[in-house]
Order: sequence, then structure tokens, then C-alpha cells
Amino acid sequence: MSARSKGPRLGDYFMGRRRTSHTFLDEIDAVIDWLPIQAFLTPKLKRKANSVVTPACPPLPMFQVLLLQRWYNLSDPATEQ
Repeated sequence: MSARSKGPRLGDYFMGRRRTSHTFLDEIDAVIDWLPIQAFLTPKLKRKANSVVTPACPPLPMFQVLLLQRWYNLSDPATEQ
């Protein structure tokens, strides 16, 4: 068995280059303060303490998915992919 080098590997190189450019979503994330939106949406989610059903998704990510659907004109199946 050969000894492993301790230097950076090929995968490290590509992972470092992966997020060098700013995208539309990065700009939106920098512009929008999500905390007030989360504070508004969280009380709207009604959870029952003794519920046996699958827990609901957190409201903020669901709202963000709805925005993506609207901005990119995605159907529900396309959004799931």
C-alpha cells in the first residue's frame, strides 16, 4: 500500500473553485434579511404536540422554495428535482 500525500488533492482543487462566482441566489441571500420573514412565518405554522403525522417542513425554506418556483417558472415536479 502506498503512503498518502498530505498535500491538497484534485477534489480539493475543484471544491475550492466551485463557489468563486456570485450567482443570482447569492445576491438575493445578501440583499434579503431572512430573520424578519422567519419571525413572521414561524407563528403561522401550527403544530400539535401529540400529532402522529410527519412533522411539517420549516416555514422559511418552504417560502424560499416558493420564491424559486416563481423566479424560475418551475412546476412542482421540477422543483422537487
